[in-house]
Amino acid sequence: MDEALIIAHTRQWLKEIVIGLNFCPFANQPFIRDQVRYRVVSSIPLRALDQVITEECRYLAQHPETETTLIILADLLQSFSAFNTYIKNAGKLLERKQLIRDYQLAHFHPEYVFEQHTKEDAANYTNRSPYPVLHIIRQQSITEALKKMPGHREIPEANIHTARKAGKDFFREFLRSLTGTDR
Repeated sequence: MDEALIIAHTRQWLKEIVIGLNFCPFANQPFIRDQVRYRVVSSIPLRALDQVITEECRYLAQHPETETTLIILADLLQSFSAFNTYIKNAGKLLERKQLIRDYQLAHFHPEYVFEQHTKEDAANYTNRSPYPVLHIIRQQSITEALKKMPGHREIPEANIHTARKAGKDFFREFLRSLTGTDR
């Protein structure tokens, strides 16, 4: 797989969907300041992914100029069910490694489905990405950002409204234009 192309797809998704549709009002500044680290992971055993997450947390600790890391899984956890199972274990990893105080793990997947929504609901596209992505976020950054945005609790509902207004065909076509696959 072409690592540069995978990063380009992810950057375009971040710019046009996450930032462009304001799904995450906190994403623009790190993006335009080039403070997002992209790490493509492929062809490793699944158990080695824990080490990648740990390494990226250490990287962030040693590089305060980097705001966040997106670990892009080029060929791992392509099934949403397997991805979802792994996410639960990744949260436990942060606890075991005593990283939970400093970092939070967000996640995105091409087949993402919220428990309370049907697979076809456009609302799922708030968390659908071109590739499975693990997003490591500094807890301090989240705390500071939330202090500056009093209406942050309304973000999820606003995102659902925006996604449904755009419609699933809009998102499917956008993701298809990046990866050539229809999910």
